[in-house]
Amino acid sequence: MSDRRHDPDSRFGALVSLLNRAARVYFTRALEPYRVGPGQQAYLLAIQPGESITQNEIVERLSIDKANVTRGVQSLVRAGYVVRQRSHQDRRSWSVGLTDEGVRVRESVVSRMQAWVTAIRSDIPRDEWSAFVATLEKVASAAMERSAEIDVGASEQD
Repeated sequence: MSDRRHDPDSRFGALVSLLNRAARVYFTRALEPYRVGPGQQAYLLAIQPGESITQNEIVERLSIDKANVTRGVQSLVRAGYVVRQRSHQDRRSWSVGLTDEGVRVRESVVSRMQAWVTAIRSDIPRDEWSAFVATLEKVASAAMERSAEIDVGASEQD
């Protein structure tokens, strides 16, 4: 029997979970003054300053379902960071854009993100970090493409 602690496939899920928890802790604390939680952070970053996009475009950019995008955008509207209005192109859709305050908060969020990345990669050589990010992009892409195809009932013991 092999030692599962050293098997990369066995450690993968735990490491992703650990990274996710560490990010949530940091961003919850770092974004608290702006009344933005880690959940709304992605929506705020999906909208570029000066841009007006539909909520469906946010769905596509983030690969998140419409209901979650609607809730996230509504939360940012209540905070005063986003304006929401009927789309001129399609009256069934909503267009959203950042307010002036939203642009300022977005810049702060980007700054906090950069600080976090700088801190966690401080002991990792640039070439290793670049290779890690490139691999992570491949893993994320494969996960998004194949997650629906994977039989969740299947296991090695079947």
